[in-house]
Amino acid sequence: MKSVLPLMPLRFSTILALVFMLGAQVPALAHKDYVVVARAITFDFRPGERAIFSIDSDWHGKSIKSIIVKSGGSFCAVPANICAKLHDLRFDTIVLGWGYPTEFMGAYFFLRFNMGREDERKYGELPQVDLLFENGKFLTALRCRRTGSNEWTNYPL
Repeated sequence: MKSVLPLMPLRFSTILALVFMLGAQVPALAHKDYVVVARAITFDFRPGERAIFSIDSDWHGKSIKSIIVKSGGSFCAVPANICAKLHDLRFDTIVLGWGYPTEFMGAYFFLRFNMGREDERKYGELPQVDLLFENGKFLTALRCRRTGSNEWTNYPL
C-alpha cells in the first residue's frame, strides 16, 4: 500500500498556486453590490397612527414625492404641489399634534417638522413647517420663521 503523505505537499502547493493565479483575476470576477435606495420613510407615533414620506429614488435630502398621514382607517394625503416645495427635511424633528382634546377623531391635527439648510437659520432656529388637517382632509401648509428673539411669523408654504 502506497502512502498518500508524499502527495499532500504537492496537492497543497497546487491549490495554493491556483489560488494565487485566480487572485490576480479577482477584480474582474469581483462581486458587484446591488444598492437599493429607500423609497419611503415611515414614522409611527402611536398604534394605528403614522406618517409615510415617499421620497425620490435619487433622493439626497432634496425631494419629497408624497406624505400620507394615517390614523385607524382614515388616510390624509398632502397634495403633490405642497410636497414639491419641501426640501432638506429634518426627520428627527417630526411631531404629530392635535388641536382638540378628541385627538384624531374628526378634528384638527398637524404634522410639524423643521426644514432647511444650516445657512437658513434665523436667531438660531430653522424654519418650521406645519401641515394642517381637519376632519380627515388636508387644510393648509404653513412655514413658520423666527423673525426676532421671541417672535415667529407664519407664511403660506
